[in-house]
Amino acid sequence: MPALLLDGNPVHITEVCTALALELGISPWAHEVEVIAIGFGEDLPQLLPTARIAHMRQAAHALRDLSERLLETHQMPETQSQPYLLLCAASLDADTAWQFADVISRSGPVPVTLVAPASSAAAGFPEAELLNASVSEPQHLDHVGIDITVQRLEHAAYMQITTALKVSGQPAHPAEGPWQDVPDEPDRTAQPQPPVSEDLIAPTSSSLAAARDVSSEAFPALVMAATDPSGLRLLPAAIVPAQDHNEPGPDTEAAFSAAADSTTGSSTVSCTDMTSLIRRP
Repeated sequence: MPALLLDGNPVHITEVCTALALELGISPWAHEVEVIAIGFGEDLPQLLPTARIAHMRQAAHALRDLSERLLETHQMPETQSQPYLLLCAASLDADTAWQFADVISRSGPVPVTLVAPASSAAAGFPEAELLNASVSEPQHLDHVGIDITVQRLEHAAYMQITTALKVSGQPAHPAEGPWQDVPDEPDRTAQPQPPVSEDLIAPTSSSLAAARDVSSEAFPALVMAATDPSGLRLLPAAIVPAQDHNEPGPDTEAAFSAAADSTTGSSTVSCTDMTSLIRRP
């Protein structure tokens, strides 16, 4: 969306822009977004050196930077186009708002969005959506088709966050007092690996004997395969001559004779006959 206009108390507008700048600055999913803070957040570029955040005191400076960025993209089209977000907490004069609208309309492949107070930017962006920064109830945003609640970061909370960021960026001081007796964390990479038991590598004679003494509840072939797979002897593959499917073969005759014997109750099917039946394609 080219622009998102904020209405309401100017203090609340600044709090909404501050919340957006900080969240985009510390969120990994927004590491490619270039954020320009206009009129607020002077210390954000130093506190978030890895984030693509810049501070500009006046909107005219941000307008010139945006024009130069679009010119570079036009001259080098192979350069990847980063999303460009302008967060303006200060009111824009009518002429600057018109210039922003003209430049953004010709941004081409670069996605540019301006968030600014509606009191001065509404004339340059008549079709932009409007949100009330002073309202805590959900508001409908047609661009995404859902109801949203604006997030405001009060000045006291902002100072707490920036103070924590300043402390985390300072170098560590040598330990003093009781902290000197805290042991270092163990180096897990240098710990030796426990020896592997030989019983887990190859089956011993005792394990093979135990497998042979297993009761009839388990299949002997399965037990032997688990203890000594190399000792299994594979049966030779049966070679079945090609024949007509309608012509009865020896396997079919064996199956018929076995079925007849089982019907009369004379005997059961032999293992050889069953093997030939299973292996027949």
